[in-house]
Amino acid sequence: LSGDSTYFRVLWLPMKGRFSFYSADHPFISATDLVQIFKNRVGSVLFDGITPAQSKLLLLLKKDYSKQLLNNMAVKYVIVPSAEKRVKRININNTDDVVEIFEHFGSRQFFVNELSNINYLKKIYIGANGLDIYENEGYRPHIYQTNEPETIDKVIPYQEVSFNVVNPTEYKVGLMEISSPIYLNFSEAYRQNWKVRVGEFDWFKVLTETNYFVSDKNHSRTDSMLNSFYLDPASICKTYACNKNSDGSVDIKLTLYFRPQSYFYLGLIVSGATLFLCIGYLIISMVRKYGRRANQQN
Repeated sequence: LSGDSTYFRVLWLPMKGRFSFYSADHPFISATDLVQIFKNRVGSVLFDGITPAQSKLLLLLKKDYSKQLLNNMAVKYVIVPSAEKRVKRININNTDDVVEIFEHFGSRQFFVNELSNINYLKKIYIGANGLDIYENEGYRPHIYQTNEPETIDKVIPYQEVSFNVVNPTEYKVGLMEISSPIYLNFSEAYRQNWKVRVGEFDWFKVLTETNYFVSDKNHSRTDSMLNSFYLDPASICKTYACNKNSDGSVDIKLTLYFRPQSYFYLGLIVSGATLFLCIGYLIISMVRKYGRRANQQN
């Protein structure tokens, strides 16, 4: 996992264990993170009435739209963690050996059996003792474009786009030969503070200029609780600089940015300046103090 530079998510079922793998390029999610999506889909009353807890989690992966949900969320692997045992104190005199995680979600073998019967998941073997790993080959990229709104109800053809990760709050994206409106899909949890800037980007101007980003009305939440941006080149290129091609299409360079990061940068500058002034004041005070002592001795 750590050697694969491609962005994807890892779904731990029923949840991540204490020593489970994750990284910036391979963030983890657990089935419990998907509960809210499922509740929105079928209704809280119906979902909450399903027992036991293990059946609730498996339903997330066995619906008609489950495969597309995992694809849109860029989930490449579904992993059942190992059955680690720990000592649980029953009372002051008694203890019991329980299986970590599965103490609350039932038999580990139940999850293994159920996942093995899901046809869009393929069990793979990588020599990891105690783990059962299933691969979802249809997972989508971190950022991609479609010609219609993304949905989990049907397969929407998509096209990969080139992008560069500056840091987890800033992505440089290149859209090439765009001649009609598109949807730019970004598989991060939906937040209103994710913004699109077309053309040159300056984090400080985020704080000083109005209308610096593409209008928020073009930003929506997908069925998968992720981000989607509607981009119409005819409208965008009236306000921002685009590179026009001979065939009438345009190339658009843009930045996906999490707006609160600018306040963080500003805070660092203010904190750094304050620290510098404090150190400068202490140095000047010490120089004056030693200067006075030297004059007194003379």
